[in-house]
Amino acid sequence: MTIANEESPPPSLTMPTEEELEAHSKAYLLTLPNELLIQILSYLSGHDLAILSCTCIRLSTLSSTPSLWISLLSDFRITSPKPYPTFKALYATIHPYLWLRSRLWYSDRLFTGHMAVSHYCAKSGTIAFHTLLAPPYKGKQRRWSLNPRVIIPSFKPLLKLWTNQAILELPLPSSRGPTMIQTTLQRVRSIPAHLQSPSRAYWPPMRMPAAERIKDPNDIEFFPPPYAAATSLFRLQKKMRLSPHSEFEVFAALDPEYYTPDEAHPWRGVWVGDLPGHGSELVLFQQTKSLDGRDMFSGLKLTGDINIPRGECIFHVNDLLEVLRVSEEHEWPGATVVKAYGQIADHQFRDSTYVDCELILINYNEVAFHWVIPEEPLYQSDPDECICRFRRVDVDRFIFGNGVQDFAQEE
Repeated sequence: MTIANEESPPPSLTMPTEEELEAHSKAYLLTLPNELLIQILSYLSGHDLAILSCTCIRLSTLSSTPSLWISLLSDFRITSPKPYPTFKALYATIHPYLWLRSRLWYSDRLFTGHMAVSHYCAKSGTIAFHTLLAPPYKGKQRRWSLNPRVIIPSFKPLLKLWTNQAILELPLPSSRGPTMIQTTLQRVRSIPAHLQSPSRAYWPPMRMPAAERIKDPNDIEFFPPPYAAATSLFRLQKKMRLSPHSEFEVFAALDPEYYTPDEAHPWRGVWVGDLPGHGSELVLFQQTKSLDGRDMFSGLKLTGDINIPRGECIFHVNDLLEVLRVSEEHEWPGATVVKAYGQIADHQFRDSTYVDCELILINYNEVAFHWVIPEEPLYQSDPDECICRFRRVDVDRFIFGNGVQDFAQEE
């Protein structure tokens, strides 16, 4: 039995009525009240808002609502659009650089490293980079009551942003004339985590917590095309005018998740320490859990010196529960003292080794580190043992505040 295929009738070719045309052409979005429209527009990006403002007068007016553009600039906590007339104009000027955000950055400058802060500068209307300075502190010294052979220095440093001259301002101020040194920010491409090898050199080093890393700046594959452009890394090029030679410095962002303490990681943070013979240096304190459940603790240098350079570990604790004693001396009564290992080295990080030390946990804003100097001639620059002090840095003061932290005034 066969079934005949019947062709379906052709579609209707009649023209739509005026009522149908009006129904299809009506912009139902514009029937909503302004308050609801602004709420809907708050989910759009700056690019989409700009396109939407070209459609009609009403949406153009609503898309210029200040609160929409303030929310897009929330990372910088900007309260006034000056020197620009509106927040929309401010966003239009700096939006190519919003990926930099208000953050703390540390660089791969040889041995010493370099700390900087990116933030919005209302005076120039730019995203500016300023150096974070930790000048040496020269205070009084005293002998430790527990062991008079050990010297305890007082440590009340003054940290501040060097705002007299910016490392870089983006976009470049039109009022700035030619300078002898040309500074250029270059975007870089990160290496996917599954392609990273422990045997390769990266910045930041594998021991530092980071979402993105790049290969050694001297590697020929510094800009590998298949990989995504980094949002927490950039390269700074400095060049003298009319000179063919350039200096390069790679900066990595230190995001808040890596230095903000919480209940499980109360010691985590950025700290400033008085390291013997080198002055004040910035150190990242990290708490991690080992595979067997031990609460491990380490200090990673954000800035360094000729002996232990930036990016290296200055000390580590295998287990915070490995308590040696509870302090009874008057300098820090009741402090917990745990077993630690401190790294020491000769010049240019040669012959590095770890020695037994004590970490004195005074409180969550101050710790002390007791170095026990080995008797080998290599390390006998000072016959006395010493204690270095660490104080917690309030990072938000430098990103959003007045850029100064004076520990002498905090006591």
